Amino acid sequence: SVVIPSSVTTIGISAFSGCSNLTIYCEATSQPSGWDSSWNWNLGHDSIIIPVVWGYVDSSTTTEYEYAVCKDEEGNEYITLVRYIGSSTEVIIPEFIEHKGENIPVTTIGDSAFNRCSNLTSIAIPNSVTTIGSSAFSGCSNLTSVVIPNSVTTIGDYAFSDCNNLTSVVIPNS
Repeated sequence: SVVIPSSVTTIGISAFSGCSNLTIYCEATSQPSGWDSSWNWNLGHDSIIIPVVWGYVDSSTTTEYEYAVCKDEEGNEYITLVRYIGSSTEVIIPEFIEHKGENIPVTTIGDSAFNRCSNLTSIAIPNSVTTIGSSAFSGCSNLTSVVIPNSVTTIGDYAFSDCNNLTSVVIPNS
């Protein structure tokens, strides 16, 4: 992983290309205008976007997740699930994670957080989640159904790509 401080104003094309297992933590809450649009692309025969966590403040782990504590533009703290490290086939994402004595809401399933969790058969997403990141569940080949709660307003590119057994998806009007 790498943490990019908010003082960084310029990043060029594919600056992290070749870093196939990298997660990028950015203190900025969104991409600064001086960063090239494809700054976090990992170019190669499988060109992919390297996972990015915006508004980074801190990070830690539970028995099931690597997560980041983040802040939005208004200074509100929230949790981004960075990577699933558990082994359950049926996962219930928590609404809150206790971090340093505070219950912080889980609002974001990060980019590639469950990528290639081929044992995963079901996922329960709580109403606290507003964002499902790019490739969040990509390659979850045994995932059969997903119910996305009304709280979700953003679903990233390729969020459910290569989920070959996915036969039922409920997507809300939100």
